[in-house]
Amino acid sequence: MAKFRLCIAALLLLTSTLHAECFVFSEDEVVTLSAPAGSHSWRLLLDDFSLFSEGTVEEGTLVRAAGTLPVGWYKVDFLDESDELLHWTSIAVLTALKQRPSPETPIAVDVALSWVPPEGEESWKYVAHLSALAGVRMVRDRLHWRELQPEPGPFVAHTKYDDTAAIQKAEGLDILQVFHHTPSWLRGYPQERNRIPQDLRLTWRFCRDAAARFQDTVQAWQPWNEGNISNFGGHTGDELSSHQKAAYLGFKEGNPDATVCLGPYAGKFSENHYQGMIHNQVGSYFDIFCFHSYDWHHDYPRLRPWAFRATGGKPMWISESDRGMLADPESADGDFTWEYEKLKASFIIQSMASSLASGVARQFHFVLPWYMERNNTIQFGLLRKDGSPRMGYAALAATGRLLADATYKGQWIDEGDENLYVFVFQARPQGETKDVLVVWAEGRNDWPERGNTKASLALPEEFSVESVWDYLGRPQPAEVPDEVTGTPVFLVLPPGSTDTLKLHKSPAPEPVDFEAPSPIVLQFCAPVEDIQMHSVDWATEHDRTARPGEQEWELAAYNLSDHRVKGQVALTEIPSGWEFPKRNWTVRLESMERRAIPLSVTIAEDALPLQDSPFWLVAQGDFGEGMKAHLGVSLRPPKEEKKQTEN
Repeated sequence: MAKFRLCIAALLLLTSTLHAECFVFSEDEVVTLSAPAGSHSWRLLLDDFSLFSEGTVEEGTLVRAAGTLPVGWYKVDFLDESDELLHWTSIAVLTALKQRPSPETPIAVDVALSWVPPEGEESWKYVAHLSALAGVRMVRDRLHWRELQPEPGPFVAHTKYDDTAAIQKAEGLDILQVFHHTPSWLRGYPQERNRIPQDLRLTWRFCRDAAARFQDTVQAWQPWNEGNISNFGGHTGDELSSHQKAAYLGFKEGNPDATVCLGPYAGKFSENHYQGMIHNQVGSYFDIFCFHSYDWHHDYPRLRPWAFRATGGKPMWISESDRGMLADPESADGDFTWEYEKLKASFIIQSMASSLASGVARQFHFVLPWYMERNNTIQFGLLRKDGSPRMGYAALAATGRLLADATYKGQWIDEGDENLYVFVFQARPQGETKDVLVVWAEGRNDWPERGNTKASLALPEEFSVESVWDYLGRPQPAEVPDEVTGTPVFLVLPPGSTDTLKLHKSPAPEPVDFEAPSPIVLQFCAPVEDIQMHSVDWATEHDRTARPGEQEWELAAYNLSDHRVKGQVALTEIPSGWEFPKRNWTVRLESMERRAIPLSVTIAEDALPLQDSPFWLVAQGDFGEGMKAHLGVSLRPPKEEKKQTEN
């Protein structure tokens, strides 16, 4: 049994480093908080901001004996002798984690440890420890290529990434690592655009060396982040596909046991995204399919079909998930209004349960530390600026415990109420196999209208309920509630209790027998100025531009193997009215050689009809057994010419 102290400096200096025990406690621990100078009394408020308890500050501290503060989230007010508020913070009291989930547990969190929290060992340890206390086993981090390799040649001997990886490992956390910036010495695009390397051998070498460097601490990798949107380069599907292949081969060369994820797409994953992955045969070059979701949970089934088809039956991770919420404009620290605080906590559970129900194998909530976007108007962090927990952190910890190692069984549907959600899982809360129901009622509403829905819960069978827990992980009466609201509840039942319940579950994607990964990679090269963006229904796509008349492009063939190869490269799919004087080539490649192939084309004036989908130019390489290469390039007519055609 230990005492934990919150330093007043940590309360007032928002960038101070913090100790992990300052704000989050187990139910069997003493709670001790240092009070600001001038404090006379304190009070603890519940999530509805009703008074739970109050007392006098003794010797500059607030002390609650072990076991006297029930599980939950509390607002802590410090008052002066006139009962005026001097300062407030928050704490969370969690159910003791008797047994941690396995490394395969689906509940995860983006810690952005090397990016968002204040730099320093204590700050990093604090955030990593809170991740572990929440019951997650995998976290997502960031690294900058330029800091590992600020100039051509070997990596620098030691970086903060070595420190943060070691800290996360010490907490028993696996790491999903991602990079999405290139050092200035290898940029070759106009205006120094920060995009993936033009020479994919640089990607291969970096990924090889990074995987080897962090072999003992980083379990999974993503090569680039949200590369389909302008914030991260605005790449075309063929660019991302060729880069994915080089990165995959490099990671596996550096650490054959590394899990290589697809560089995640942002927004809706569209049919054109899917077609690009099929034409490029990218499914051979990832172990885990990843994308990011900032949508409402009720929209997951509508928005994800093409993404699931693209997995080819491989697991899917949502490596960033949340729904943006406006901070209270009256708050200098980017806090939510009290109504929104509860809504965000509820959404975290709704999103996790709905995502697993849609077929996702793991979801990372974005993000644990304090973090704001859009000129500091949108708050994402589960921690406040002083490091204290929001209600959302307590909700994540409840989910991490109660859906530990969860597998989805199905959804019970009340045909008379589309706003009632009953998702059924087999999970291992506290290491014991149970059936767990996650239940809530919510309309298809935006934030201002959420939290007002109620629904009757009339399950068709009688169940022996072992325990019930609310959205903050607080125990409730062990019975099926007659009515539910927008704040989810967890019902824990003996294993197998729901086996006879009629459950609905979408079929898993059809598995695809992908080719073995090939060390031969094809790349399409054309000016980046000719890339154009299209956005439809939250799907952001970038395509090449094709113009009538003569154009000069380039194919590049890479041999990322350790031996010489010889083979054929051919154009296998060409749009009607496009004339290529040469369509196939014999290519010899030394180990690690890049060979440029001029690609001349004449496009007839009427060969670019207006259509919703892009034109596809497809090339294939055949260099022998296990040495196939695929490239699919999406092209559209110039936007200005499309407008003229429409007029």
